[in-house]
Amino acid sequence: MVSMMGSCPFCLSPTMEGDSICYSCGRVISGASGMGGREKGEFQRSSSRGAKKGMAPRQAAKPMRRRRGKKKSRVYQLAMLGVVAFVFLSPDAKQYALAQWAEIQELAADMVMPGYEYPHETEYTLVRTVSYWNNDTQTAGVVESIPLPPEVYNFEHGNGFAYADVTKSPGKIPIQHIISIKVLVDGETINVETSGVKNRAAAETTQKGTDVWWPETRKSESSVDYCYHGPCIKVASHLESGLQATETCKRSDMATRLLVDTTCHRRVDVVIKLKSTSFSWWNSVQVDSRIDGKSEGINIERSGSFSEIANREQGIRSSTFSLSKTWYNRASSGSANWAIDGTNTAPSVIRAATEIDASLPANMKGNVYAFARAAFDYMADPSADSFVRYPNAQELYEMAVSSNFGEPPRNGDDCLAQGVGDCDEQSNAYMSIMRVKNVPTWYVFGALTAADYGRWEGHGWAYIMMPLSDKYCEEVGISLSSCYIEAPVDVVNKKWLIQTPTAYINWIEQADQSGEKIYGYYHGTKYDNSYNGKITREPRMYYTQGEPVITGGNWENKYSVEDFGG
Repeated sequence: MVSMMGSCPFCLSPTMEGDSICYSCGRVISGASGMGGREKGEFQRSSSRGAKKGMAPRQAAKPMRRRRGKKKSRVYQLAMLGVVAFVFLSPDAKQYALAQWAEIQELAADMVMPGYEYPHETEYTLVRTVSYWNNDTQTAGVVESIPLPPEVYNFEHGNGFAYADVTKSPGKIPIQHIISIKVLVDGETINVETSGVKNRAAAETTQKGTDVWWPETRKSESSVDYCYHGPCIKVASHLESGLQATETCKRSDMATRLLVDTTCHRRVDVVIKLKSTSFSWWNSVQVDSRIDGKSEGINIERSGSFSEIANREQGIRSSTFSLSKTWYNRASSGSANWAIDGTNTAPSVIRAATEIDASLPANMKGNVYAFARAAFDYMADPSADSFVRYPNAQELYEMAVSSNFGEPPRNGDDCLAQGVGDCDEQSNAYMSIMRVKNVPTWYVFGALTAADYGRWEGHGWAYIMMPLSDKYCEEVGISLSSCYIEAPVDVVNKKWLIQTPTAYINWIEQADQSGEKIYGYYHGTKYDNSYNGKITREPRMYYTQGEPVITGGNWENKYSVEDFGG
């Protein structure tokens, strides 16, 4: 792959793909690069740690506030003119004018809120690439676990809404369809058969000795031969040492500036061809009428109560992702460090849940949709004191440095307390609030791109399960067990119950009581202890191969706070 040229956001000097520092002015650009551009849907070239940053950085809050300030100024001037004219109106005319004024204010507020364009459906080829370097004096070995991207439907459990009249049952609707997967390593191409498994004994082996296989999923502390976090591709390589102890293996050709592939370097590309479609689980006039799923989606009127959660989908999500108010302990020893915590040991989470509940009218306090959406707005609304912003450039740099020392992302309580968090930290916070009310939520990881598929960013967000009410289900003739929705919630990007083709899903969490699967996703690289050498692993990167085929045109997703009249 030919590296993409970029430019420093501070001095505009040319930079190469993957640069974290501008070598002209010395400024840190990893995390800062394109902060203005990201508001337009552009992206950084690499990730500071794991699946973190997403499409809408919180720098967007500042221009939004400026726009709001200008809007308020214009509204104030218009209001003063209205006051002058108001005294000359009759009582009936005054009442009509007030009603029109309220309508104009609401319309104006919606018009200035940020919107992002998304394609309706796209077929494209995505390449996930990672490089390893042996800068030691001894041979070193590495085993990488690469999640196999799943087939994604509007329902993960069951077969969709089960109508009494079976002719109305649409079945499961595909959202992400995997067409083919290939692994490129050592100049060779290996086709991955996603319909079956290939254990290490039957691994495909390149001429340079790299093994590639896609085994069954099972927990085994004594072997790296299996997948711990779900279906995956395993790639095992050994890398020879550099020529001299003082010479670094990672070097560039002086003429082309491209990295030189030597015996102490290994690059693995996973080439995924897929089709992705927009889908909505939200029944709202704000959703484009062309988007599938909207008519059967959920809203405040259709939502069930908290007590109805356990009666849906045989209680699978309820028993695995809500009964325990804590989830994913990141501490290796000593006191627990829960990523998700809805207990009294997380005071900021409890305070947020209490404030959200208090903001709802009395007749909506038991409504699952009302609480879940109010929590979304609690964190996503830039005008609110509770707004959780995306980290700035310096904070992203500090996070990148700290992650090298093994510090995990902020837990939900810390994210809310500090009012700042990257994508999986904000997901931790949102899911922690949901755990207070025993609403099932779980992790989803992948990557995001803009509508032109030019650049990608690793990303993490949440999925939520919400029941449609018994009353609604009976009225439309859907069996209670199947009358629910499972949908994405992306607080960072203000995407509420919608899936867009610009969001590639790499891994959906499947529950296990130990939490080993989410741990396994975060720690997918293991070093082969049979070698003494040390390997440097670069962060994974994504890029689009060739031109995506976009059909159905684009549609816009606008964010505005949902008013429940509390």
